[in-house]
Amino acid sequence: MQNEMDLFFKNINETPIEIKKGSCKIIIKDISFGGVAVNALAEKIKYIIYNNIKAEVKINIKSRTIADLATIVVFEYIIYYLLKFTECKVCIKLMPDNIAYTKNFLTNSITYNFIRDNRNFRFKREKFIEDFESEVPMINFHRYRKLLKNNNTKNETINKTSSDVYSFLKSIILDEEYIEDCVEAIGELCSNALEHTKYDCVLTIECGIGLNKKKEERNILSIVVSNVSENLFFSKLREFHKEGYKKFNVINQALVNHRLFFGKPFVITQNIGKIMYDEEYFYIVSAFQKGVSTRINQEGTGGTGLLKLIYNILGKTEDSFCYILTGNKVLFFIENLMNPVEDKFVGFNKNNDYLNSIPDAESLGTSAMAFGGTIFSLNLITETEVEKNE
Repeated sequence: MQNEMDLFFKNINETPIEIKKGSCKIIIKDISFGGVAVNALAEKIKYIIYNNIKAEVKINIKSRTIADLATIVVFEYIIYYLLKFTECKVCIKLMPDNIAYTKNFLTNSITYNFIRDNRNFRFKREKFIEDFESEVPMINFHRYRKLLKNNNTKNETINKTSSDVYSFLKSIILDEEYIEDCVEAIGELCSNALEHTKYDCVLTIECGIGLNKKKEERNILSIVVSNVSENLFFSKLREFHKEGYKKFNVINQALVNHRLFFGKPFVITQNIGKIMYDEEYFYIVSAFQKGVSTRINQEGTGGTGLLKLIYNILGKTEDSFCYILTGNKVLFFIENLMNPVEDKFVGFNKNNDYLNSIPDAESLGTSAMAFGGTIFSLNLITETEVEKNE
């Protein structure tokens, strides 16, 4: 089994950094702390770790907003590896605007605790590593974080985690049905992460009140399930299909049509640039189809059950930004492009046609940083709830 850190940095380049008098500075100037900024940071941190640099590392992130909760989750992986596997003294500056809700992604995190900790650096380092590796959930009023170990008790762990998450959300959200849908989806996401890899996963939830574009108060619930692994989301399915371990007639049928689009420019936008539809996107989409399962001697429902749960949640939101990131490939969950009705396939397109049509342009994206594993990120916005008068 490969080292988790090596998997994380496997597809990230190294960017040399200048060391002066035992110190080095990493300055991130991007307005928003997102994929591009995190990748730039990861390239420098990889250089420090893999070249055994011993120095004081000063990280100054001048970004005024944070793209999403997943950004902070990935950032914490980077800081964890830096603290765990080097002797570097680390100083972090990251202070987004107070008026932006995204500040909450930081302020309730173990990274924020590290930044504010005024104790001796040795204690700060030990505390961060302990918090990151802890199987005891970190819970405060707005944040839930837990490391789920991939061991013989993982099913019990998922059940206990689901119970804890229910209690956590119950203290913030009033809609019982919405809570139950979210808890069920979270349990399925964690189970998916643990059962299909040999590695642990991290569940991070942030819930609170923010403002929409019209400056109206809204409930904002962000859920991230992250898993560093040698198996990307599509890897096992592609292997099983190509090696003939299981028969996937539906994949065989779809591949004939989808293969016609492999290697062709799929979408060109100002923000994303050129995307090539390829085999990896095809297998990501295929993993969500009914009857597609990599469990030996089990047909199951593939990923359709998970999509139904996500679809149920999206049906109760005012707005959402949900996706899966695996490697550098992104598949967005857009309500009107996914309709996992019983006995139907999910095309991630307006025709809801997996067999004959590739996903619509807005369903696909790429990340500036290749994540060595898989991240499910659900960002859900609903109207604020008011207690009913008796």
